[in-house]
Amino acid sequence: MQTLENGVKVPTNGDPYQLTADLASAFKSANLTVPVANVAARDALTKYDGLAVRRLDVTGRPTETWDGAGWTRSAVITSAPVTPDGLWTINGAYLKTVVTGLAQVTATLQLVRTGPAMLINTADTVLTSSIVPAGFRPSANAFFAGTVNTNLGVYNSTPQLVINTDGILVGRSTSGGSVSLGTGYTLFISVSWYI
Repeated sequence: MQTLENGVKVPTNGDPYQLTADLASAFKSANLTVPVANVAARDALTKYDGLAVRRLDVTGRPTETWDGAGWTRSAVITSAPVTPDGLWTINGAYLKTVVTGLAQVTATLQLVRTGPAMLINTADTVLTSSIVPAGFRPSANAFFAGTVNTNLGVYNSTPQLVINTDGILVGRSTSGGSVSLGTGYTLFISVSWYI
């Protein structure tokens, strides 16, 4: 047998003919990902360092790899487009990364006000309808500072922003007064939360 540069073992011309054993050796050394129906099917495999399985019973079909001591799961990454809102033009997306049951959502958004002017006061002011799709919404309010600018590029007071558990964007002024958001005003948002 010889080992190719990619690690696959294949017979040489001088090797005795053993088709079944040669094929088994070649395919095992190829490190192919093995689809498994569940944990029991995964655990029934003969384990070796680097054995990779695709879990068909887990959302996102993650890959799990045996490292000689246990199974490690690759991240499952999904995305969702923004939900439109009639008073804002919204660009961006949501990205959800799940590693061993822990999910982190990252939102990168640009909202341009197309509706009438509105004031963000020191109390909570609802800025949008629910813009975060189900399955991506925070399990507790996600607080962050947003950058606000006018259509002229002038920066105004920065409001505190909240994406609540219903996926609604809420703002409150931190300057002690109101922050006015007129037509053409833009919010830039980049925030992460766990769900």
